[in-house]
Amino acid sequence: MSISSSNTRTNSLAFAKTDCHTCTAHRRQCDRKRPRCSTCSGKDILCGGYPMQLTWSRSESFQRRADLSFVRGDDPFYLEPLSFQASLHARSGFSRSVSQRYQKLEFVSKGISDQKQTSASCKPRTRRRLSSCYEIEPRVPSKQRSISRDTTDHEITSRSPLFTSSSGGTVNNEHIDVSDPFSMGFPHDCFFSSLEHWSLPPIENIGLEQAETCLPSDTRHDLERAAAPSPMDQVDSTFIDPRQLMVLRSPVLYEDLYGKYEQLLNMYDQEFCVIPLSGDIPSNPLRCRIETCHRSRSLLHAILAVSCYHARRQEKSGYLNSEIDDHYKAAQNLYHKDLDSDLTRTVHLLDTTMILFLFRATQSAFSNWTTHISDAGKLLHICGGPEFWANNRRVQAQVALLLWWDATIALISRQGCMLPYSYFESLLALENNKYWSFFDLVGCPRDLIIHLMQLTNLARENEQALSMRCTKFDPALVNNTRASISEWRNPSTPIDNNLPEEAMQQQRDRWNCTETWRYGLLIYITRVFLWNRESNPPNILVTYARLIFEHVQSCRRTSIVAKQAFFPLFLAGCETKDPFLRQSIREFCQYWDRRSGYNLFNSASSLLEEIWRERSVSSNDGVWWGSIIDKKQQACQLHGIQMRFCFG
Repeated sequence: MSISSSNTRTNSLAFAKTDCHTCTAHRRQCDRKRPRCSTCSGKDILCGGYPMQLTWSRSESFQRRADLSFVRGDDPFYLEPLSFQASLHARSGFSRSVSQRYQKLEFVSKGISDQKQTSASCKPRTRRRLSSCYEIEPRVPSKQRSISRDTTDHEITSRSPLFTSSSGGTVNNEHIDVSDPFSMGFPHDCFFSSLEHWSLPPIENIGLEQAETCLPSDTRHDLERAAAPSPMDQVDSTFIDPRQLMVLRSPVLYEDLYGKYEQLLNMYDQEFCVIPLSGDIPSNPLRCRIETCHRSRSLLHAILAVSCYHARRQEKSGYLNSEIDDHYKAAQNLYHKDLDSDLTRTVHLLDTTMILFLFRATQSAFSNWTTHISDAGKLLHICGGPEFWANNRRVQAQVALLLWWDATIALISRQGCMLPYSYFESLLALENNKYWSFFDLVGCPRDLIIHLMQLTNLARENEQALSMRCTKFDPALVNNTRASISEWRNPSTPIDNNLPEEAMQQQRDRWNCTETWRYGLLIYITRVFLWNRESNPPNILVTYARLIFEHVQSCRRTSIVAKQAFFPLFLAGCETKDPFLRQSIREFCQYWDRRSGYNLFNSASSLLEEIWRERSVSSNDGVWWGSIIDKKQQACQLHGIQMRFCFG
C-alpha cells in the first residue's frame, strides 16, 4: 500500500497519517482530511475512512473489556464503521467463494492410472500450495483483456486457465483493481466482451494428461466415466450460458443507522407524523427531519420505534415486536441519560419526549403520562419558558400539543394540570393559522379550548371540596362557563358556488367536529359539577349525547378530522343506553383503531364496555365514568404508580 508523502500531515485531529481506504484502492491522491476526505466527497463517492492501528494486550484485564462493552451497551443498534475489507466485500463477493473452494480442491495429474498414488500425497498439502491452482496474471488494460466477437471457441478454451497447465504462480492481491468488479479474484482471461460464442468442446476431446489444474475431488470420478467409451460419445456436452446464472449478492453494508433506516425515516416524515393531528401543517410539532435525528440518538430510536410499529401494522415491512421494543428501550435509556447529564440540547430532548409519548399511545390509553408531562415541563422551564418559543413556530406548536395532552388527562382524572397556565396564555397571542392553530393540532377551536383549560382547574377544586366536610365549592364560575359555551356560535362559512367539492366537505367536517366539542363540554360540566352524585342524573345528558352522535355521523369517517371527536363521543357513550348508539361507538373505535394504530380507541371501547356492564348490574345511579376510572387510578397509586387515562 503506497502512502503519498508529497504533503506531510501532522498527527492532529484534522488530518490522518495515511490515505483513506477508498483513495488507496483507487490509487488516487488523498488529502487525508478527517472525518471524510475531500477527494471522495468531490467525486460523490462514499469515503471508506482511515485505517487505525490497533494492538491487543493479552494481559488486558477483564474490567477493561467490560468497560469497553458498556460504552456500546447503551445502544444495541450500534454499527461499526466500514473497514477496508468490508468495502472490498461489498464490491465483490467472489473472493469469499474462492477461499471456500480451496478447501475442497485436489490435484489431478498424470492420468487416471496414477490417481491412487498421487491422492495420498495431495491431501497434506497446505493452502499455500493449493493457491497455485489459481494463477492471476499481472493486470493489463481493459482493451487488452477484452476478446473480440471473432474469437473462436477453440481459442477461448485454450486460453482458459481451467484447461491449461498451471505454472505454480501465487495470487497477487496487489494487482487487484477494486474499481473493476471483474478483476476481483478472477483470472483476467476468463472475461470477454461477448458471450454469444462461448461454448466448450466435448469433454472426450480433452486429455486428462493435460488437465494440470485443481478440480473438485467429487468430479474426478465424473472425468473417469467420461473418458470411458459410451454410446453418448457422439453427443456434445452443453454449457450453461453464464448470463443465465443467478448472482448471489453480498449483504448490504451501511455506514450508520441513518442509512439503514433512511426509507423508514422518510415514511415517518411524510405520513406517520401526521396521523395524530387534524392534518399536516407547516409547523408540524411531530415532524423531525433526518438532519435533526443526526444530533440525538435517543430521538432517532424513538422515531424508529414509532415508525417500525406503524410500518409493521400497515404490512409495509416485517419488523418484529422484539425489534420495536429494542428501539424503544434504547431510546428510553439514552433519553434518561441525557436528562441526567446533558441539558444543553433541550430542543432535541423535547422532541424525544413527544415521540416517546406517541409510542406509549400506540400501546394503551392507560399509562404513566404524568412522567412524560413532568419531563417536558422541566425542559421548558430550563429553556426559559415563554421567551424561548416566542419566535419559534414549531416549538409553539409543540407546547400547544403538550398543554392539550395535559388538559385532557386532567379532565378525566380531575386532578388538575401539571404545566403552568401561563404557558397557555402566552400561546393565545402567538396562534397563527398560517403556521399552526389549535384546531389543526387537536380538532378543537381556540374559544372552546379556553373554557376547557379553565374547567380542568375547577374540576380539581371541586373534587377537593367534595372530600372535605367544611368546604363547599362555589359553582358561579362553572355556571358562567356553561352559559358562555351554550351561547357561543360556531362560525360557519357561507355557501360558495365556486367552492370545490372537497373543500366544501372539509368545511362541513370541521364544523361538525367543533359542535361535538361544544356538547361534550356541556356533558362534562353537568356530570362533574352540577349533578348530585347521590341522585338520578339529569335527562339533559341524554339530549347532549344524541346531539354528539348526530354530529359525529355527519362527519365523513374517511376524514382525518373525524377522529378528533373521539373524546366527546366517549362522554356521550357513557350516557346512552340505546343499543344502536352503543354499537355505532364500537364501530367508530374499531375503525380508527385500525386506521390510526393508536390504542386510545381500543382502550376507550373496553372502558365503555365496563361502564355499561356496571350500570346494567347496579341499582345505584351513582355509577358513572368517574367512579370507574377512580378505582383504576387508586389501585395503581397503592403501588406508587401515577397511572392516568389519555383520550386527547
